[in-house]
Amino acid sequence: RPELHLAPRMVDTGAVAADRVHLWALEAAAAWDAFNAIVEWYQADVVAPGAEDPNFHGLAAQASWFLTGEGRPYNEERAVFDRVLPKANALKGRGAWEVAARWSRIDLDDAGVQGGVQTVWTAGVNWYLNPNIRVQIDHVRAWVRNVGSLYAFELRFQVDFDLASDELGRIQNF
Repeated sequence: RPELHLAPRMVDTGAVAADRVHLWALEAAAAWDAFNAIVEWYQADVVAPGAEDPNFHGLAAQASWFLTGEGRPYNEERAVFDRVLPKANALKGRGAWEVAARWSRIDLDDAGVQGGVQTVWTAGVNWYLNPNIRVQIDHVRAWVRNVGSLYAFELRFQVDFDLASDELGRIQNF
């Protein structure tokens, strides 16, 4: 999917005969005050019976900056970014505002498999009303080699309840 939750798959290998698949991935993430960035690389090496072995790969990079000064906290124990904690919830202040950009590319064409090559650019704004509610607006532009392009705006309203989170005690006005 071109990074839109309701969009159809624009690239797909379909069924590929394989004895086994080796999956590789690397990810690097960093956060400095109100800025954060993530880069991901992934590859699938297919061992095909009696045929050439196809390799599929992808790459993505994203960055964001909080206009209101918040940061994206990192949980070292779980090795993930935790939820954003606005300095002031939207009921008492402005919430947290974030601008973000993302680029990704996936290549599913190799060794006779024609799954497609897709490149996606996304620019968006996120508004965190409190630690559990986010409004997201994205402008997405996707290109698929030899097929065409997709141009979309996405509006998403997200309510997230992670009751196992250690942040539960910090949620106010709930």
